[in-house]
Amino acid sequence: MSYTPTRLDPAVIAPIEAALGADQVAVATIGQLIEVLSRLPADTPLTVAEYTMAAAGLSYADEEETLAVVRPAALTTRTSRGPSEIALYDPPLVAGVELGACRIAEGAPLPQDMTPWCPHERVVAMMHAGEPVAMLDGCQQLVDDVAGWLGRDDESLLEWTADTPDLRDQIEIEGLRLAHAARRLAQLRDQIAAYEDECRDGTA
Repeated sequence: MSYTPTRLDPAVIAPIEAALGADQVAVATIGQLIEVLSRLPADTPLTVAEYTMAAAGLSYADEEETLAVVRPAALTTRTSRGPSEIALYDPPLVAGVELGACRIAEGAPLPQDMTPWCPHERVVAMMHAGEPVAMLDGCQQLVDDVAGWLGRDDESLLEWTADTPDLRDQIEIEGLRLAHAARRLAQLRDQIAAYEDECRDGTA
């Protein structure tokens, strides 16, 4: 049997938060990690985060550092049903701990507001969380990243096709198309954000 993190459930994770003394704790050494984990019962389930989190609003232009983080997690048990059957997940009834990583601006404190650092993972997480603006923000960044890989930010692919002008030209064209699509996604994100604001204000 193994454990898989689910959406946070305040009632489930409350005992873990109380034992840790916070909703998450940054650790920098093995000694600190041992001290933090020693606050919990020895049979507390432990899992590792699937992806790195980041302070909301952190960008590639920022000077940043990565912190190791211990945080409460509501876990669901994953039980094997046999070699030919798909493992099943039971209801999320287990309070546990997740070891993860968080990227922050250099010297900044551990943030309360975090999102997945990788755009693809952010899109998936925000889709499941029902956050369309943050989901579109991840989509925009992901498409813009791909546009950059085709030549704007990294010319490796163009160099590999230097002897095939037709392919090189097509790569540049697709990069420009994707960059345009990224700008349109940014506009759509802003429009949806404005619509959500109007809904909250009761003007929509």
